[in-house]
Formats: sequence, structure tokens, C-alpha cells
Amino acid sequence: VDPHALKTNSTDGIPIVLVNGMNDRRLFDSIHIDNFGGARAMVDHLISFGHRRIAHLAGPAGNRDATERLRGYRDAMRSFGGRSSRELELTGDFREDAGYQAGRRLLTWKDLPTAVFAANDAMAIGLLACFQESGVRVPQDVAVAGFDDIPIARFSTPPLSTVRVPIAELGARATRLLFRALAGATRRPRRQETLSTTLVVRESCGAAVGRDARPEGTEFPSNRKTTLPTERRHSP
Repeated sequence: VDPHALKTNSTDGIPIVLVNGMNDRRLFDSIHIDNFGGARAMVDHLISFGHRRIAHLAGPAGNRDATERLRGYRDAMRSFGGRSSRELELTGDFREDAGYQAGRRLLTWKDLPTAVFAANDAMAIGLLACFQESGVRVPQDVAVAGFDDIPIARFSTPPLSTVRVPIAELGARATRLLFRALAGATRRPRRQETLSTTLVVRESCGAAVGRDARPEGTEFPSNRKTTLPTERRHSP
């Protein structure tokens, strides 16, 4: 939803809270996930295990989550001084079939990437299916990671490394903001809240099967470097 169009067409006095939406001029209260930080942390994690040729399967153009995750990927790829990542980028639509078709395209490349970071778990799972059918071993031949930590992610083959999004917390805090506005605090400064994400390291990225001592399912906050295998969330 465009916040300017929403402002123009909304009735004065009706409280509005934007969830994971653009809010350039602080027109409304808003709360969103740190998609940039989560993506950056996952790619940093892959880089820390020696990956340099990391492909990204992006979400649909114009989608805020996809745009921020792509931006985080590019920022991480630039950070180690490597070549431009644009040649390693593919575009999908957040569906499993898009991941499967991306895998088919990757198999036509002269050199497979050593890792693929998908902008969501659904596409990552489609990618895993394609690789499994084609005899590409994950993570031995190609590491795979996703974003969201949907329930099926830990049951995929192999279990999927991903970035956990605090969906329940997002909804709860958005509701609190709305109740606050309903209580009459409509002329206060607008609140902008950002929720952190958590890296969940499982077998698909290789880190949990012999490259380090972390057990499968290790979690740690995505706003820090991948040096401590502890789980901790921070409040914005």
C-alpha cells in the first residue's frame, strides 16, 4: 500500500498502522521486519564458511520484502571486495515452482554457484527438489539457504538453513500500536518499529554437517556477526 495514497483516501481520525509497508514520511505508525539485516547476516554467514560465488534467488520486483532482502544480499557481496553480484541474481515470485525453475536455470550455467540464498523458504524448498532430482548434493555440491523459517523448513531434505521472522511478535506489536492509537493518542509522534530476525543454521548450508562444531538447528541473532552460536533477540 502506498502511504501517500492511503493518507489521501483515509478518513481523518481513523488510526492506521502499516505492517511491513513503506512509510517514507512517517505518515502513520509502522512496524516492519529487518529484512535487509537478516539477508545481510545470512550471506555474511555463507561468506564466513568460504563461499564467494553465492547466487541469490530474489522475490518479485516491487515487493518490499524482496527488495530489502536483495539489498542485504548485494551489500554483503560487496563487503568482501568480490565482483559484482548481478550476474549471480535470478528472480522468482516466492512460490515453490519458481525455486524449482531457478534450479533448472542454474543447472545450465557453466559453473554452479557454491551457494544459493533464496529470498524465501518456499523458493528454497523448490530449489532443493530440483537439485535432488538432478543429482546435485546439498550441501556437498551447493549450499542452500532461505528466509522466513516456515514450519516445513526443518523437515525438508536436508533441513533448511534460514532466517527466522518473528511473525507472532510482529502481529502482537502492531495490535498494541493500534490499540494505543484507538485510546486517543493520535497526535503523538508516529512510531516506527523494526523487529530483528534470527539465523537458524541447519544442514542445507553445510555449517551443521562438519564445517564447524555447531549442532543442527543452531540459532543466533542476525544483527551480529556469526561468531557466537547463541540465541538472543534484541528489542529495537
